[in-house]
Amino acid sequence: SIIFSVGEKSPALFLYTQKASDFRYDVSTTKHIRKEIDMAYLHSTALLLGIKDPHIKLTHGLQEESYGDVQQFRPSAQSASLDMKGSHRKVLTVTGHLDHLPQACSHCGCLNQSSHDIIRNGTMNSVVLLGQYNFQPVYLKLKKQRYLCKHCRRTTVAVTPLTRRHCFISNAVKYVIIEELAQMQSMTFIAQHLNVSTTTVIRQLITYGDNLNPKPSRLPSHLAIDEFKSVKNVPRAMSCVLMDNATHQMVDILEDRTQGYLRDYFLRFSLEERRQVKTITMDMYSPYRDFLPRLFPNAHVIIDRFHIVQLLNRVLNSYRIRVMNRLRYTQPRDYTK
Repeated sequence: SIIFSVGEKSPALFLYTQKASDFRYDVSTTKHIRKEIDMAYLHSTALLLGIKDPHIKLTHGLQEESYGDVQQFRPSAQSASLDMKGSHRKVLTVTGHLDHLPQACSHCGCLNQSSHDIIRNGTMNSVVLLGQYNFQPVYLKLKKQRYLCKHCRRTTVAVTPLTRRHCFISNAVKYVIIEELAQMQSMTFIAQHLNVSTTTVIRQLITYGDNLNPKPSRLPSHLAIDEFKSVKNVPRAMSCVLMDNATHQMVDILEDRTQGYLRDYFLRFSLEERRQVKTITMDMYSPYRDFLPRLFPNAHVIIDRFHIVQLLNRVLNSYRIRVMNRLRYTQPRDYTK
């Protein structure tokens, strides 16, 4: 403060101070502010990672750990099969707790009306793959609440829409796999990019294959059918492919070529649709030749010329071998010339 004294023209300076004891530091308020900041941080982390289940409460934010330490969080029976080759690579983790008290027992159907029906009974650890952040895989170390029914004495575990039951890959990762399968890239590359196994990618392709490749609703006027060597995950050794003989476009791929399977497939189409087929190009496989004309009453059967030439070559080669064997034993001198 600046104060002028009486009878003096120059100002006199005074410094006003206040003791530190006069200030009050509220510890409880500071802890409350810190708690709100931590909750806001965890909420932002959950929003960033796509954790939308309100019953999952994050307890720790993003941390960097080794893959081996993350898998040790799971039950011993599941972590015993851990591949130690990649256990030292760094991954990101978040920790949370899932608690969603069921309204009724999933085993006996008893309603949960009080603590005399269903109670909490420990937790079960699980590790869920959420995706990746900054080119690093992100895992959720989730403690699932376990419940005990006092009526049937059986336990159940809290479920979440984040994953399917007994699955450790989030649904968001599976949706990304389906989107990646629509691109021209190998399944091995997709598995490496999304930190999953190739078997997981194949399983998603089989599960959602019908949605990605819907069955045709119309048949071409000129239909061609041929078989090919099938893959291991189908029941038969041979499958068949349907083509539009006019445009050379593939119509569909059938996993079986037996009469029963083909009959059930073509009977999905109406009789009017099957009558519009004018020609059917096929090989000389007897099941095709016997029953396909009955399914397509107005179609003319065309044998592929390649198979006709192949059959003629086989017949000529068979006759040549018979003559050669006859000359080998009846006229050995002429045969050695």
